Amino acid sequence: MNKKSFWKRGAVLALCPLALASCFNDVDLSNIDMEMALPASLALPAGKARLELKDLLERIDTDSLIAVDGDGGLEVALTDSMTYEMTPIALSEKVDDFDVTYAFSEYISEHGVPGDVDLPLSAGQTISEFITYDFFDMQMNEDEREMIREAQVSELRFSVQVSHTLADLPVGDLQVKIEFDPDKVRYTDGRTGMVADSITPQPGVPGQFVFRNLDITPFEGGDDRTGGLPLKMTLTIYTGDGLTISTSDKLTTSFSLETLDWTVAYGTFSAVKMEQHIGTITDFDLSFLDGFKLYDPQVNFGVRTNAGIPVLFDIAYVKAYREDEAGNPVAGSEVFASFGGSQSTTLDIDNVAEMPGLWGGENWFRFDRESAQTNALFATDPLPNALEFAYSARADERADGSLSFLTPDAAVHVVREAVVPLWFDASAEGSEIVIRDTVAGLELDSLMPDGIVLEQALLALTLENGLPVGFELVLDAFLDADGQAVDVPMDNRYELPMPDVDDEGRVPQDAAAEPVQWNIDVDQAAYDALRRVNSIVYSIHLRQEPGKRVRFETDNYFGMQVGVYVKGEVNSSIMKQ
Repeated sequence: MNKKSFWKRGAVLALCPLALASCFNDVDLSNIDMEMALPASLALPAGKARLELKDLLERIDTDSLIAVDGDGGLEVALTDSMTYEMTPIALSEKVDDFDVTYAFSEYISEHGVPGDVDLPLSAGQTISEFITYDFFDMQMNEDEREMIREAQVSELRFSVQVSHTLADLPVGDLQVKIEFDPDKVRYTDGRTGMVADSITPQPGVPGQFVFRNLDITPFEGGDDRTGGLPLKMTLTIYTGDGLTISTSDKLTTSFSLETLDWTVAYGTFSAVKMEQHIGTITDFDLSFLDGFKLYDPQVNFGVRTNAGIPVLFDIAYVKAYREDEAGNPVAGSEVFASFGGSQSTTLDIDNVAEMPGLWGGENWFRFDRESAQTNALFATDPLPNALEFAYSARADERADGSLSFLTPDAAVHVVREAVVPLWFDASAEGSEIVIRDTVAGLELDSLMPDGIVLEQALLALTLENGLPVGFELVLDAFLDADGQAVDVPMDNRYELPMPDVDDEGRVPQDAAAEPVQWNIDVDQAAYDALRRVNSIVYSIHLRQEPGKRVRFETDNYFGMQVGVYVKGEVNSSIMKQ
């Protein structure tokens, strides 16, 4: 029998983006997701590939929270937004029902014989001298913090009931006319002239006064009339076949507000406020970062309004806590942000709407470890999975004394955001992130001939560490083509040191550690077992070195190449086959 001695080197597979199975301490083959293993088409004979950290971490970020910031750093971003109605001035609720009464004794005293109780009016006359000046009290400006100087009204509608003591007045022979002071009420749609309307009331049937597209300037004067409109009411009576009026006769017009649709009001509105709201961001999972002490997380607010009012935005508190599986807060897990030693703070929102119908620009406020001790929010172990914000908004006065404006749909839009850079404090000790993956399609038997008498065999892994941490690489399990475990007796753990990092915890581009070779001796039993291996389940355990700050960035990477080296003797006839 002829024998030949040979040395065979086979590059089996270069590591490409990892597929996470799960992070667990004891390998459970039933939990390995073979569909997530690398396809054989990615094999690069004698090749080499790099896995960028962002791709690596996305495998364990179950909520897809990881993003890249403007500087290439990796961060977890939690955000949501809501729009809240500011309590507007309730004009329609301020207007009470009111009556306007005309006493005919005034007319009699001007046109009758002194001392007459009754005054007969001849047939066929039209008399419009029954005039009353009154006041439409809108109660607008009772509060100095809420002074309306001008308002635009799309519709003002009253229902009207008329009662009188004129026994001989025929049905339909009475007209009621209202005229508003032209200095106080004008049309906004281009019409000129006095704002006025007339109705002919029917007994027992409410009539209606309807005014549209008005620009009103509330009356301000004495007699506690601080928010209303002067009006003139004229009664026109058609005497028909004749009519007698008495000094005891009266006519009362009862007004009830049905509609006061206003579109915009100008004035001072510091009484306007938004009720306190409690908002939450929940159901996120940062457990893959447990143990790492985050260096500089941020809590940010973006606030804007469609009101033309400077707004004071009051933050009552911001807190982080942990919810259990049932959604209940875990006792003792609450941590509050601190704004200069206080749980509360007030923000000035000056970038407001320039005109009705528009929104003002977004006002952003960022709080970090310096301004709000936000690092304490994410310093618990395990890390929080819920954030709660309590806040409200209230109107402020303009510093220059100019008028603000308000609309019925005045609202505040709030963006709540937590940004957690994957930047860890140097005080962390023993922190670890475990990432597990499966490399499939190895077909080692094609590189490892049968019938060999081994002199030496190696499973060689070339490893590169471009991460800002050291890590341990563990070969957790070997699987055959059917996903069944193969017992391969060999060394399965290797420690990679961390490269040099700067003071911020970054890996300079030219400072990545040189590739290292991990050569694993393979004996005859391991050799025979490896020939049946189709997949390798492995994990990398990222560990923070005490005293070293860590900042994960998108160009951090991990590289690995797998090779098989075999030296031995085989039968020449087998080799020829």
